[in-house]
Amino acid sequence: AWVAAHPTYDCPASIADLNEYIDATDSRDIWLHPLQMRCGADAPAAAHGFGVFSLGPDGIAGTCDDVLSWDADHRCDDR
Repeated sequence: AWVAAHPTYDCPASIADLNEYIDATDSRDIWLHPLQMRCGADAPAAAHGFGVFSLGPDGIAGTCDDVLSWDADHRCDDR
């Protein structure tokens, strides 16, 4: 729906721009960190052009507890 409403843009400016299309008012994860997005050339190949991720409970990007929309099999083994 966002793409149809914004045909001249490749990506939304922020994930909050998508809230009205997913019936949401908050774009934070369950740890209250802002959800992150990668779109277009910034998106990992596995995301197929658009991906959403959470920084996980530690709130730090790039750590094993990140939750990635493009990697449902990702597991954080901290043993």
